[in-house]
Amino acid sequence: FIRAEQYKSCSLHTQTLIEKNAMAVLEKVVNFQAVQDKLIAADVANAIFVSSINEFGSPAQLPMWLETCLGGERFAKRGGFACSGANAHNNTSFRGDPSALLTLYMKYGLFAEACELVTSVLSSTHTLQGRTRLPEKGDVLFVPLKKIDTLWNLIEIVLRKNLMADNLSKQSLIAARRSMESAIEKYHAMLKMTDMGQTSARTLHRVG
Repeated sequence: FIRAEQYKSCSLHTQTLIEKNAMAVLEKVVNFQAVQDKLIAADVANAIFVSSINEFGSPAQLPMWLETCLGGERFAKRGGFACSGANAHNNTSFRGDPSALLTLYMKYGLFAEACELVTSVLSSTHTLQGRTRLPEKGDVLFVPLKKIDTLWNLIEIVLRKNLMADNLSKQSLIAARRSMESAIEKYHAMLKMTDMGQTSARTLHRVG
């Protein structure tokens, strides 16, 4: 173990190596422990945000491996925003908790990232195939619409009060929200087809 005072006295190159190795160890621990503790990935992400805010004044970007771990299979979620633990085919696989990741993004004001997450999940093939799901067979699709509404309202406040740091960030947020809006519209269109799709799926299931 390296104490904080020892770390600070190291050269920049050594500090970089320490940080890289520490992150590699953290990745292995989180991916291993997430099988038993579904909250650990979100807890680590929260700790990274808090630490970066305390040190730099703003939340840091999450490591790709952690974002993917929480987002679940690069956001291609079979159950939408539902938290997925071990599955029937691979009981050592943690497939993410996009809803927890969305909460963290919103909590720390990362609204563009939150929009991108919503867009990714709602636009995924598995989500858009929801009309063929059979709830009685365990095919449940979870989308936190109230949380998404809250995100939309928060963005409205930020834009109306002009709270963005610069115009580029503002335009990026507007673009991200526009993409999310399109994904939501497609999702609602899918919902209109759900009853018809489930009726057909049930019929095919009985015939099969």
